[in-house]
Amino acid sequence: MKYLEIHYLDIKERKELEEKGLYCYDLRHSDFGGKIACIEKDVLVNRVGSIVTDKEIPLGNKYPNDYKDYEEFIKENESVSTIEELLSSKLQEEMKEMLDNNNEFKDYKLECIMIDNDNIEKSYGILINDGEIAFIEMYKKDINKITDAELTFNLGEDNIFESLENNMKIGYMSMGVHYGLWLEVSHYYPEDTKHKNGVQKYLKYCRENHITKENIDKTFIDTSPYENVPDIMKYYNGEKEKCNKNIDIR
Repeated sequence: MKYLEIHYLDIKERKELEEKGLYCYDLRHSDFGGKIACIEKDVLVNRVGSIVTDKEIPLGNKYPNDYKDYEEFIKENESVSTIEELLSSKLQEEMKEMLDNNNEFKDYKLECIMIDNDNIEKSYGILINDGEIAFIEMYKKDINKITDAELTFNLGEDNIFESLENNMKIGYMSMGVHYGLWLEVSHYYPEDTKHKNGVQKYLKYCRENHITKENIDKTFIDTSPYENVPDIMKYYNGEKEKCNKNIDIR
């Protein structure tokens, strides 16, 4: 189970997260203050914050078993930094379950998850098997193969970059998809790219998550055939803006 410790959630915030399929609880500190003691569904006294999880925490229904020991919980589970990571974990599990129950796509691998924070049902997954691409559409609870050969070579332009422009987030992306996107950007950006803002958001994601030319090369250098990727971070406008802010004009 993955969890995120967060500020105390009011009723509206809790409802929004629960509608996305996450689970919300309150944290109680000990009677002596300071140290977090336990996790409960709702805390009125000694409340210190909230905790959000991608799975339900088993709590007892009645006092004195209606809580989970905090120290015990954090030893058994994994902390994350963002709500997107929790959503990605939950979606990844649901998508893999859909794959396991679909014989037609049993050889496909889940290579990317795009998350729509405003409407989680619009989130989707990208599956790849030996050059063939399929999409898991969460609102349909269905898997569909892509028959348009052109899409195989423009996965970013036709899907990922457009999705990023529409405020979707990358929940998960394999290094293989990154490799394909770096080649695509190097071949088509900026002249032949419609979704330039989406490319910029992708490059920002790469910067923040240490997706670099060196890491991509290390992953694929021994594969054959391997096309060496140019360093597309030269196109990242964020670095230019940062440099401009540091210029002292007098």
